Amino acid sequence: MQTRSEPHIHAIIQPYGRILSFILTGLLLTFLIWSPARVFSQSSAGFDRTPWQMHNGYGITTLLKPVPTHGDAALYSYKRVPRQDDPGWGAPPLDNNGNITYSVPSDLPGGSCYKQADFTYFQTFVEIPAGATVDQFEVRFEKVDDGARAYVFNSKYPDGEYIPNTDIVFGGEPKTADLSSLVVPGETNRVVIVQVDDCPVENNLRNAQL
Repeated sequence: MQTRSEPHIHAIIQPYGRILSFILTGLLLTFLIWSPARVFSQSSAGFDRTPWQMHNGYGITTLLKPVPTHGDAALYSYKRVPRQDDPGWGAPPLDNNGNITYSVPSDLPGGSCYKQADFTYFQTFVEIPAGATVDQFEVRFEKVDDGARAYVFNSKYPDGEYIPNTDIVFGGEPKTADLSSLVVPGETNRVVIVQVDDCPVENNLRNAQL
């Protein structure tokens, strides 16, 4: 037998249920808005990747001894790749195809050619599904002032690895670095381009793409 108080109790619970539903919905929306989930697009290799980010590095480095040529391989021993979550990462200049088109005046002083270096970094994150066969994973460089090299960071290469003889240098031909032997399926692979300026008056990286 139903008591007279039951409809009254039901009437009180019902609006509180709606309020709780609104609160939970609001919390879910807040989480989705502020969650640091990455936004992915397609790389040329067919895998999802994040848009390029750029880091201006940590200032001018004085070399222990001068290098003999622009973009010399010895310069990369002075690189300091920022952490992937470093607050200095930001959006780089891109063309309509999403390729890097970085060009600024050199910060190096006159008379510093081959004696000092200024590094700039570009990163993207590529999701490669478990079990995927990676036959081709290329970073392409069209033009640079003064040198650039591509690295892969993952569980196999936590400190980063590159393919020898794939650096692009000032005045040289366009270069393609096939990093397929370095990537690890089943995880997020971080790709970092290290660009170095070793002589004024320009500093650029043109049409770099993955």
